[in-house]
Amino acid sequence: MVPHLVFNAERGVDALLKHWLCVSLRFEHVEVELDGMKKGPASSLFAITSSVISTTDTLTPMLQLCGSVEDVSRVFESALISPNFQWRARAWARSLFLG
Repeated sequence: MVPHLVFNAERGVDALLKHWLCVSLRFEHVEVELDGMKKGPASSLFAITSSVISTTDTLTPMLQLCGSVEDVSRVFESALISPNFQWRARAWARSLFLG
């Protein structure tokens, strides 16, 4: 894996691994489409993807539930995801240690 990768507004391999740990703990079924596979040294296998994109509209249903943008903002203030479904690493890390 390249050390200079940018993932979910963070940098580095650790950011990618942290994200996939979070996804695998919270979602039962995740599909990733491979662009290809290569055999590396010592019979290791490399899976190649050009991008992984996940999107969802959380804002519209949250507006219906909460009634105002201010209330939606309050809900997402300490949430593990942003309204555009981006993981918030600091909030997620706190949730691991605080239960």
